[in-house]
Amino acid sequence: PEDIRRLHSHCKFIDGAWCASDERLLRLNEFFESKLLSCHTGDHKTGHHFISDAEAYFQLFVEMFDQDAEMRAADVFMCGEPVFFCRLLSHFGQP
Repeated sequence: PEDIRRLHSHCKFIDGAWCASDERLLRLNEFFESKLLSCHTGDHKTGHHFISDAEAYFQLFVEMFDQDAEMRAADVFMCGEPVFFCRLLSHFGQP
């Protein structure tokens, strides 16, 4: 399905499940908008995904993951791209 293709295929949980197998992540995809940036030229003119409402995205993330036992049990979180995900993970109060 299109929703699964929109998730990064390299994202995998420790137990081996792909991120696309988590329905909560598919719900968060509803906030992504694809934009073609006119400042890019040549072969680099590709669509980029932006979060349409960052605060609503954060609130939905908290609503869905706040009581998740695995998230609460984590000692450390690693975040990278997009940097906004660091804000999401900071909700859990771990480094």
